[in-house]
Amino acid sequence: MTETNTCPKIIPASNSGVYQGAFVGDNITETNVVAYEKMSGESLDIGLKFLAFETGLHFPVQEAKVMGKRGGALLIKLESWAWKGKDDNSFPLEKILAGKYDHLLKKFAQGAKAYGKPVFVSFDHEMNLPKSARWYPWAGNPKLYKKAFRYVHDKISQEYGACNITWVWNPNIDFESLKAYYPGSEYVDWVAIDGYNTEDWGANWKSCKALFSPSLPKLRSFGKPIMIGEFASDENTLQDTKVRKPAFLSQCIPYFAQEKVGAFVYFNVDKNEGGAPKEWAIDSPQAQKAYSAALNKHEALFKKRIITTMGKTAPKIAQAKVGAETPKPPKESPAIGKVSALSLGNIAQSTFGFNSGTVTETGGAYVFFAKSAKDPGFGILTANHDVSKYSRVKFDVKGNLSDPKPGGWVRFIAQVYSYTDNDYTPSVILDPVDVTDDFSTVTVDLKGMKQVKKVQFLLVTNNGSCKIEVKNIRFE
Repeated sequence: MTETNTCPKIIPASNSGVYQGAFVGDNITETNVVAYEKMSGESLDIGLKFLAFETGLHFPVQEAKVMGKRGGALLIKLESWAWKGKDDNSFPLEKILAGKYDHLLKKFAQGAKAYGKPVFVSFDHEMNLPKSARWYPWAGNPKLYKKAFRYVHDKISQEYGACNITWVWNPNIDFESLKAYYPGSEYVDWVAIDGYNTEDWGANWKSCKALFSPSLPKLRSFGKPIMIGEFASDENTLQDTKVRKPAFLSQCIPYFAQEKVGAFVYFNVDKNEGGAPKEWAIDSPQAQKAYSAALNKHEALFKKRIITTMGKTAPKIAQAKVGAETPKPPKESPAIGKVSALSLGNIAQSTFGFNSGTVTETGGAYVFFAKSAKDPGFGILTANHDVSKYSRVKFDVKGNLSDPKPGGWVRFIAQVYSYTDNDYTPSVILDPVDVTDDFSTVTVDLKGMKQVKKVQFLLVTNNGSCKIEVKNIRFE
């Protein structure tokens, strides 16, 4: 069986890697992306784009292509306003829920679907400010916001078919309870938090740790990958420019790594807010040196480009458990007795390929073939079998893989899904799997997994080809 309708979702980089992102201006161009990369010394993985309803919600395909061709992705923050301030009533949430702006959501979804590659999208970020302190019109009403987020999600990714979107829920640090605004696990792929360091409006200067440490434990409670959706440091004095802001930047990178933050986005543009000039950009020699040195010191974290996993078209929320493909686990685990290993072939229900990848299976050996394909792969579905007695899965692999395009990339990865995983976020990932001309045995730690739903293999590439044989998949 070959899957032709697949949905790329962005997952965290392997080995605790971090995606570097930035807001480089209202228009994301090759010129300003390259300039930021030259300053930082590392590739830019995420380009931040603000997209207000007032614009007509045309999908920014050219800017998406700028990021996509370098192996990166856009983070598009949809904003239901017309830039008229906190009391802007141009696109109220109530009217979104009433369907008044469905034509805008459909236009955006059609553009995203046509683009095809994965993109991050958030809806009405920083919603958790109380009405008395808000700077966006959608803030301060948790019940209404949650309904609107779910509505926008379902319209764009389900009714209009843009399932290549990785949904980000993006509150602000501090302020009102985060949990009250959370739309639900089935609507969110990543959670993010925004925070800025400034002494304006009576605020105290803070380090990255002081800025984000109160919020990160709350984000972890949602069980999703974590992103810093926006951050930056202001500078008001010469001491700020030469000493304090460089120190802030030097401390942020190791702090994010320590806290297992999967991505961050630096707001690298100066602006005026409420009559106060905000010197957010990393533009002084001291700040640029500090930032690039911090990245270079932790360069091993920034060598992975955007990684995706594939799943079939997202089902309707009401059908989140997909019948025979995700059966309930048995109340009692099948007896394993003295068997030292469990062959995947003994519990497999079906095998499928996707994204122009084909697979044939004979006697427990899987031959996987793809030619000039984008992220092809194959998977083996099981009956949510009990694997709690096993600590690892092993398989033997050989083959060849290639990407003929200059600057192209290609690597083979293994993914193991538990019963509770959705189709886009596996519990276990081995990235990369070393593939040679002769069979070698690969071991993947199951990390305490109880039931296995699916074992999947993916060729991460934009135009790659492969012929790979995987056999003797077993749990030990």
